[in-house]
Amino acid sequence: MTSAPSQSRPSLSPYIRKILGAVAKTVFVIGLTALLAEGAYRYYLSSIVAEEVSSRFKPSGEPSFGAYGIAPWIFDRQQGFSYETRPWWTAVFKDGAFDHCGPGGQGNQIGNYGRMPDDFADADIRLMFVGSSYSQVGDGKGRLVDQVLAERLSKRLNRKVRALNFSRDATGVLNYVDTARYKVDEFKPHVIIALINVVALTYRRHWRIVPAEDNGFRRMFFSLDPVPVPTDPARAVPQPIVISDKITREWCAKMEEARTRRDDDVLRNDPLVKALIARHYRLQRDAVMPQILIDFWRPDASFTLNLVLTGDPFDGMTMFADQPIYAPLTLDRYTDDPDFNVSVKHLKAVGVPFIPVHIPTLSEMRKGPDGPFEFAGSGVPPRRGASLTTDLEQALNEPFVNLYRYYASEQKSDPLRLVHSATNSHPSPVGVVAMAEALERMLLEHPRTAHLFKRSD
Repeated sequence: MTSAPSQSRPSLSPYIRKILGAVAKTVFVIGLTALLAEGAYRYYLSSIVAEEVSSRFKPSGEPSFGAYGIAPWIFDRQQGFSYETRPWWTAVFKDGAFDHCGPGGQGNQIGNYGRMPDDFADADIRLMFVGSSYSQVGDGKGRLVDQVLAERLSKRLNRKVRALNFSRDATGVLNYVDTARYKVDEFKPHVIIALINVVALTYRRHWRIVPAEDNGFRRMFFSLDPVPVPTDPARAVPQPIVISDKITREWCAKMEEARTRRDDDVLRNDPLVKALIARHYRLQRDAVMPQILIDFWRPDASFTLNLVLTGDPFDGMTMFADQPIYAPLTLDRYTDDPDFNVSVKHLKAVGVPFIPVHIPTLSEMRKGPDGPFEFAGSGVPPRRGASLTTDLEQALNEPFVNLYRYYASEQKSDPLRLVHSATNSHPSPVGVVAMAEALERMLLEHPRTAHLFKRSD
């Protein structure tokens, strides 16, 4: 048999090959040019964004700040955090030099701030407070509101009244209910009083963690997750607080001696002093510099094409990360939070009254004789604020108490005396006593507590 003659492919003419080659070269040159232009433009964009961000930090040549040798906060999965029971030894720097050392406070034996009564378990009436920094302020004698109230009630009733104060600064309602749930069985209070200022309505839960870093430093984070070490930078916000294990009593004694002999060289150039100042600069810089989310070398988008088509090279992209800790609660109802419902269910099963008490700000004091909630003035969306307060009342089956209603009329005549300043509504020393007196009047007549407060003759 003879095989069929092979068929050869038709060949391109030299002219066509020349044209195709020219086209390929042109496409390659255009593509390479576009790629190089895109790369150069991305480098330019990354440079100007970095420059803009870095310009936000202007360090002081001789800073004044404080630094902790022992961090005040201990991670607590149930409460968010507790306070370190050892003295919070601190070093203070003024105008770029060591100034002095000293104790910066300490937590009591159960990790709360303030005095812990030794005989709480044996008291005739046991009170438990949850709240924020508004209930962590001292009167003229350094007593917090719980201690002032317990002393007043003990004297009035001739009975032993004691109180525990589980207040934590910068916390809100979700933390308060969780803390009450986890501590009610252990301490068996007769009444739980939640002292709630308006912004505490929308605070998210947070945990405080203080992991170790290099060279003896520690970094404090506000975390949205109950983990002892931050794992997701979008869920944990570092705080600009200098903490170093090297600030010891021995080091402080050495520096105090240098200050006594007026050795300015040591006060400014001691290796730890210089390291602490450098750390202060770094943390301050980090605090004002937002986290840049954009990946300038991402392969799935063209910054140049965005500019041509929309006029914005960052179209459809998020430039900076939000600070999730400081973003307000987005829920309109606490009952949409599963853990909140578990806590409320437990408190109802135990049967201890949980009374929500509204602590007024200066503007709320000036608004009316009862000091009603003023949402908008404190940055709380009015609709959300009203929804949250109503939902909390319904969940607890307890109406809010506007505490200002129970303040004495002479105190209401000058509400500015009751707060720290016109721009800071934390209670003044006078305001702490006024708050305690108002709580006393409230408890004596509240339908859930009046029966407890009978005088023992």
